[in-house]
Amino acid sequence: MNIKGTAVKVLPEFIKKYHPDLYEVWFENLSAKSRQILQEIFLLSDWYPLYESAVEPVEVLAKLIEKDEKELAFEIGKFSAQIALKGVYKFFTLLSSTSSIIRRATVMFETYYKPVEVIAKSLDKRKIKVVFGKNNHKEILIYYRIKGWISEFMLVTQKSDPKIELSVIDHMDDFYSAEFIIEW
Repeated sequence: MNIKGTAVKVLPEFIKKYHPDLYEVWFENLSAKSRQILQEIFLLSDWYPLYESAVEPVEVLAKLIEKDEKELAFEIGKFSAQIALKGVYKFFTLLSSTSSIIRRATVMFETYYKPVEVIAKSLDKRKIKVVFGKNNHKEILIYYRIKGWISEFMLVTQKSDPKIELSVIDHMDDFYSAEFIIEW
């Protein structure tokens, strides 16, 4: 799977904001491919390999700060949403219902990840299921980043903490999907 450059640039920004003293150490601990991607002046509209540009860098930072990878990915997702929702998406979130925003967000995820299939289904008036996938096993940490993004998105649009259940679906062929049940 690939990820758009606009999503890749979030992690270095997160580290520079919250762990500036570790930036150089973090960068040196990345694989050569990850370093090459992150040191390039990349175009925000270009596509990059998901593992080397968004998963491995989180794994390395988690080890350096001795934090659970899933928890850190969740925090980075929240940070990413804060940036996005202060910019171009802010006006969009003020005009729509939560349910329609989540449905439209699934389209937005398809613009940040490829190839990907995202399906949203209403389960109740204030409950929706979103299925995101398929990724190979080494990329499933991205689901926790997406969970953080959805969580912050809901905080901004609903002014309350949503309940988000994340389960990983094993397709038995080394590919996995994420199922999010979101209640607000």
